[in-house]
Amino acid sequence: MPQCPKCQATFEEGQRYCNQCESYLLHADAGDILCPQCGIRVAPGQEFCHKCSAALPPTAKAAPSQSTPSSPQGPPRPAPVSPPPPLASPPPIVPAGTPRPGLPPWVYAVFGGMGVIIVVLLVLLLWWSMTPPPAPAPPAAIPGAPVQPPAAEESKPVTPPGTEEARPAKPEVPQPPPAQPESTEVKPPAPEAGEAKPEITKEQAKEATLEQQLEEVLMSLREAQMKKDIVLYMSCYSYMFPNLDQKRKNALKYWDSYTFNQLLYSLENVKPMGEDQVSAKVTWKIQTLEKDQEEPEESTQTYQVVFAKELGKWRIRALKELD
Repeated sequence: MPQCPKCQATFEEGQRYCNQCESYLLHADAGDILCPQCGIRVAPGQEFCHKCSAALPPTAKAAPSQSTPSSPQGPPRPAPVSPPPPLASPPPIVPAGTPRPGLPPWVYAVFGGMGVIIVVLLVLLLWWSMTPPPAPAPPAAIPGAPVQPPAAEESKPVTPPGTEEARPAKPEVPQPPPAQPESTEVKPPAPEAGEAKPEITKEQAKEATLEQQLEEVLMSLREAQMKKDIVLYMSCYSYMFPNLDQKRKNALKYWDSYTFNQLLYSLENVKPMGEDQVSAKVTWKIQTLEKDQEEPEESTQTYQVVFAKELGKWRIRALKELD
């Protein structure tokens, strides 16, 4: 049996490659063309090694132009021929007169529905513009006011002959509204004729307004004492009040032991000391109840108070207890 020129392994006639070293076995008369990388025998005219895929030198690419006679080993095997690539299918032939595909049907349906809605809105708008506005409602009747009877027509009714003429009916007389009960409020007597009315000067009106503003401060101070509201209590005193923080501590300490049952004040001798300061005499009538006691205690305290206007509000700037 013939042997492989590379590894000397035996092979059958007509075998193309060696089973051990994979050397090319045909065309023994063309000489031994070896792969420079793996060293196996390759076929003449082969460009790449069929074992290691290494590029072969030009000497191995040259192939005889004439066909060599078949070796005693057997006829050569034809090289595999790859099938030609499939040709692209030609575009389908559209017959003449066939409409091209357009938008989907639902798009046309949406456009059609929008058109119908627009037409309906235009019709409603036109109808609303042509409709006359409603007549205004009659004025509401005032309770207690007499109801005016409708005006009678001047035309006389026609009476048949032989009958007496009907007398016109008397119009209903509207009933007067019920008398309102007299108020129990005592009104000041009206000045007699020739008597001059007392005139209020600007200074008296200013003093009255000033007393009202000072009483608002005293009312806030009273409410803070009754409710034990330290925030409202401190807002009644000026920022320049001496020992302001000690005043706050004394109030909290007093509230822990006493509760105010009654707290009344009176404001007297209001004297302006300038544009932003006022002096006044304040008297407090106090009724307190000490903790764990049943009977309240009553006392009266009188102070000479100086009020100062700060940030648009009157506050207590200083005070002195009077005997």
